[in-house]
Amino acid sequence: MVAILHSLAAVTYVLIYVGVSFGVAVSGFSVISTASLLLSYPHASTFFGRRPASNTNHRARSVSSALSRGFFVLFGQEATSGCVSPAHHGDVRFVAGVEAHIQLALPHKIFCDCPSIASCTSGQAECGTSAVNHEDNAGATVADCLPCDDLYERLNSILATPGSDKSECDSNVPYFKNDCMISFDDYASMYNNRRKARRAAEYGCRPSAVDRNSIHDLSKFKCAVCMGEVGALPLLSPLAILYGLSACNTFSCEPSSSVSFERKVYSYADLPKRYQLTQVSNPIGTNGRVLLSSGREIRIARVHLEEDTARTLTMGDGSSLHDYNRSGVGLLEVVTEACEMTVEELVECCSKIYELSVRGGLSKGLMHEGNIRFDVNISLPSRGPNRYELKNLNSFRRIRRSVLQCLSSGCLSQPASGTGRMDSEKAQDKVNRPNAWVDVMQHVLEDEPVPDAAATVGSTLGWSHASKDVEYQREKSASALYLNAPDTNIPTISISSELFSRVTAVAPSDYRPSLESLHDAYPSVPLDLLRVIQKSDAHIGLFRQMCDAIGDHPFVAKWLVNYVIPVVDVSSVDVDQLCELLNGVYSKRLNLDTAKRILRDYLSSGMHLEEYMQCHELGLLDEPATREFVQNYMASHSAGHTTATMDRKSLIRLVSDIVAASGHRLNYAMVRDLLAPPPVSS
Repeated sequence: MVAILHSLAAVTYVLIYVGVSFGVAVSGFSVISTASLLLSYPHASTFFGRRPASNTNHRARSVSSALSRGFFVLFGQEATSGCVSPAHHGDVRFVAGVEAHIQLALPHKIFCDCPSIASCTSGQAECGTSAVNHEDNAGATVADCLPCDDLYERLNSILATPGSDKSECDSNVPYFKNDCMISFDDYASMYNNRRKARRAAEYGCRPSAVDRNSIHDLSKFKCAVCMGEVGALPLLSPLAILYGLSACNTFSCEPSSSVSFERKVYSYADLPKRYQLTQVSNPIGTNGRVLLSSGREIRIARVHLEEDTARTLTMGDGSSLHDYNRSGVGLLEVVTEACEMTVEELVECCSKIYELSVRGGLSKGLMHEGNIRFDVNISLPSRGPNRYELKNLNSFRRIRRSVLQCLSSGCLSQPASGTGRMDSEKAQDKVNRPNAWVDVMQHVLEDEPVPDAAATVGSTLGWSHASKDVEYQREKSASALYLNAPDTNIPTISISSELFSRVTAVAPSDYRPSLESLHDAYPSVPLDLLRVIQKSDAHIGLFRQMCDAIGDHPFVAKWLVNYVIPVVDVSSVDVDQLCELLNGVYSKRLNLDTAKRILRDYLSSGMHLEEYMQCHELGLLDEPATREFVQNYMASHSAGHTTATMDRKSLIRLVSDIVAASGHRLNYAMVRDLLAPPPVSS
């Protein structure tokens, strides 16, 4: 009887949804809100969904297959089409937190003297884009590189002019006293002495810098410290501390009065030391903010310094390689407080963090190189306690699409057991979980079950480039599982208010170029278009990146000013996705009117252009199909008239009518040439 009642209730929900969809007056409900109400019904997914298949191959499955075909049919989408539109969930509010991993543009790694692949001088021709391949854009490339170059010079000048703060510790002793806090100036002096001694011992065998030819050589820039060899001691760069204080100024954080580091112990393949040096209990900055275009503030809980891990490369045969060039690179982590937001607010928050980091000179900002990566934690408290972490998202399109995939798949409303783990792999998961040895030893010595702190708090998902979907990676462990222990090899360094004032005094100013300099860099672009672009740093940055990707500067400027800026928020636009659309128009694979019509929906979908065009059948017809369509149209609409006697305005009107009749799937120039072939020169 209970099952029958649940079925009747579910059918009622469907009738309400269908009624609203066809305009039935149901007061206070919209299609979106009714769909949310349908999902909130506890037995709805059970009623409409098929039971999942056997648990034999679920570990790496995509979460968009978590709900059945029936779920997507309710939204007018076929589950098997691969074209589930995420736009239905664009206004859904969920709880989210952002962790931005920003590689600092330090010349060396944070705890050793190895050159950093993220430095402002490494691969300098690739900063912004290659000045070698785009010689006419050299001015734009240099301007893109200015913030990180200039911040390094300004902060380095602070090290060259010590301040007045001194500590009771003797800076001449060859070791650190753990019971004494050392001042920054004394530590900088001690650091220089130790660094000279290390360089003398190595006899210049280490490369001094990363050039654009060696930046992609695997594991070329490594040493005993960043490889975690026994007896190798870390030596914290004082310049990294200044970068951290500059980040406090950039993100409006309150700086800490001291700097200390802990070892975050966990076992993973890309962490050779089996621990990561980070700031757990004493972050360098707290209580910051990011201001969105709507005026809303997203609070920043903390910014802290740490070292980056190695990079894992998956080869074609399924094997993995580790590139230790990234291991030990200085990393700034920006962590926002969890709050309710929409997908667009989340993407804008990430884009603001990116913009502040690059404009402030903290990082080069090459997301495809991993200079800035985002982890996003999302949950829907109204649908359950599930929490999902989306790891290592290095583009705004992937951020938007992965979050929308989670929302549309319903994985946030499934029970914790629905993560797709195999029963046969549970034991192996316990072994692979961070600090599993702590649980094992506690169980052996005390003969007690693992405490609640060892329970997982959610699942970690990652973006799969092959399937263009998010896939389950591993369980997310509670922070209590990480054995965070102070690293006594790194002293506690005091930070005075005077030092922070010196850092803020040399903070980079506004780098917005003048109209004249823009015109010098892009002489083929009309001045009236450049005037609009020059009004905003976001406009200038987007314009430069699009020019580098497409090459036709007037075409890019016209599109940006006339079609993009009036329609979308430029600060949160995914550059690669927008360039795909413009390239589609430029190569005549997409009709101009169609591109303008789909611009907003396409950018919010997170799809690749070919995928979006296939889903919505937007591709232009080829020449034979165009010829057939024009002939059929003229046969039914010309009424005996010929295009040979038409004036220019009438011909343009006829071409527009034919293109519109095709659903804008015809190329204007091709239709015009078919109606009025160009004269053949004798």
